[in-house]
Amino acid sequence: MNFRHLHYICTVANHRNISKAAKELMISQPSLSNFIAKIEEELGIRLFERSTASPLEPTYAGERFLEHARSMLMQYDSMMREMSDISGNIAGRIRLGFPHERLSYMVPIIFPKYKERYPNIELKFVTADGRTLMNYLREGRIDMAVLPYQSPDETVDAVDLFEEPIFLVAHKDYLKDVHFKDSGGKQLCLPALGDLDFIFLREGHIMRYFVDAFFASMNIVPNVVLETSSNLASYKLAASGLGATIVPRTTLILTREEHGAKKYRITQWTVRAFYRKGAYIGPPENNLISLIKEAF
Repeated sequence: MNFRHLHYICTVANHRNISKAAKELMISQPSLSNFIAKIEEELGIRLFERSTASPLEPTYAGERFLEHARSMLMQYDSMMREMSDISGNIAGRIRLGFPHERLSYMVPIIFPKYKERYPNIELKFVTADGRTLMNYLREGRIDMAVLPYQSPDETVDAVDLFEEPIFLVAHKDYLKDVHFKDSGGKQLCLPALGDLDFIFLREGHIMRYFVDAFFASMNIVPNVVLETSSNLASYKLAASGLGATIVPRTTLILTREEHGAKKYRITQWTVRAFYRKGAYIGPPENNLISLIKEAF
């Protein structure tokens, strides 16, 4: 068994589907199925449950195998990138994870500048919600995740990149005098927001975790009238007068200014670059972090 074989099995586990894994690996499905069967015979265990159920699930032995295999592949990848840097042949690949909207905002700014500095480094972008990206990072499916709000833990480290403002958005006639500290309607009275209808992202999104914690800190239980899967959708619905929403600056930059929409800065969060503890962070990775800091 070699690193290529470990990669095959981890790819099957990532997709939970042999056909999709075979397509990514550019081999035939029968060949991949036969390969897994031979490895299981060699090990004397079953790595995956054999049933008609979908998605494909690893057995207990398979879970333990995958834990070791992913660790070995991550160490191998770190070693190869470090050797490339030491040799002076700065080449390789960095797999970066971004939430959907943040990808649209940040990548067009940083990608051309980074490719100019490191033409032989391939940047591969993966997009998903924050919770999924953190799981991908721990599993070794990406090398770095650019996310706000979350904190490092026992499996990941992080570097602070920049502070991003957070805004409450509503139609210009939606908020009343009681929602402001001043007669000019410029400074919000945050404790008074509890009587508003809100449009929030669904649970599982980082922004939802953030706004839930934000209101909990003020002992407010917001009245959520609608949940969406997109900050952009929440912004447009709030601008129409359906309710209020809370979005990061990224959303305001990406969306077209809606007629009648008003925005009020209420707080901020920290955007961080997350990476696995013990992973090799060389000049290409550090320069990417520096570039993001400079750009934002």
